Amino acid sequence: MIPTTSSQSFSLQDLEHMFFGAILNGVVDDENLIKVKRAWLLSDDGRFLYDILFHAIESGTPVDYLTALTELGKHRGTQLAKTIITRMINAVPAEVDISKCAEMLEEAYIRRNSIAILDFTRQKIQENPQLASE
Repeated sequence: MIPTTSSQSFSLQDLEHMFFGAILNGVVDDENLIKVKRAWLLSDDGRFLYDILFHAIESGTPVDYLTALTELGKHRGTQLAKTIITRMINAVPAEVDISKCAEMLEEAYIRRNSIAILDFTRQKIQENPQLASE
C-alpha cells in the first residue's frame, strides 16, 4: 500500500512504476493518467510512456499492455519495452492508492523546482552580492 505518512517513502522511479503499472495492468482506470502532469516525471521512460498513454486516451485507442508494448517497442526495442513495462506492473502493491501516488509525484516535482530556484538565487547572489536584498 502507498504510505500515508512521510516516514515511509519511495523513490521517484518507484512511484512512476507504480503509477504506470497500475494503469497498464488495469488496476485503476486509465483516466487516472490526467492526475499527473508530464513535467512531474523524472525518467525518460516515464515521460515517453506518459506521451504514449496520453495520446491513446485522446485518440480513443485502448490503453493496455499490448498498445504500450507496441508503441514503446518502436522506440526502445520490443525486449527492452517488455522489460520496462513488466517492471512497472510488478512494482504495483496489492492495494495501490493512485491518488496518493500522483500527490507524491507532484510533491517531488515541487521539491525539485524549489531546489533549482534556491540554487539559481544563490548563484546570482554570489555573482552580484548587491542583489542579496532583492
